[in-house]
Amino acid sequence: VVAKYDEDTSWLQKLPANFDVIVYQSGNTSQPHFVENLGNEATKYLAFIVDHYDAFPDAAAFLQAGRQDWHDPWPKDVLLRSWDWDRATQRGGMASLPTNAP
Repeated sequence: VVAKYDEDTSWLQKLPANFDVIVYQSGNTSQPHFVENLGNEATKYLAFIVDHYDAFPDAAAFLQAGRQDWHDPWPKDVLLRSWDWDRATQRGGMASLPTNAP
């Protein structure tokens, strides 16, 4: 689940074909998955959770739309290709992606 405002999301095309990517965005009311830009990315993540509550996937990653933001140690497409998707199960249901944030 990608939270987008006006970022370049062309990097999403580098992800494996078996990744189901949904972009929730606040930039264009006529495009799919438009969400008002309130609460930044959190509102977009919540919209996905509400929209898919009854059929929530076994695994989901919630990401900001930039390929590599200031707090990302690696580009997201690189990280996601090597991510251990069982990690959340091993940690009680949730795992955070690596960050450089203090």
